[in-house]
Amino acid sequence: VEEFLDAAFRHAGLDWRNHYRHDPRFDRPTEISNLVGDSSKSKRMFGWSPQIGFESLVGMMVDSDIGAFRAKRLLASR
Repeated sequence: VEEFLDAAFRHAGLDWRNHYRHDPRFDRPTEISNLVGDSSKSKRMFGWSPQIGFESLVGMMVDSDIGAFRAKRLLASR
């Protein structure tokens, strides 16, 4: 989650540490502290490999959310 926050806020020109608050009410009781993805099985079985890197994907998500927010603000102001 921290890696995602860092990439997303950096793309928006912000430091996530200045905007994020942890709420322990949303912690899972059996939270796994370190999850790592591995696409090698998909590549081996299906010949699939990612075409977009993590940073680019996060940037696309941030841009989409900012665009949706701006569009909503414009519609609300009419």
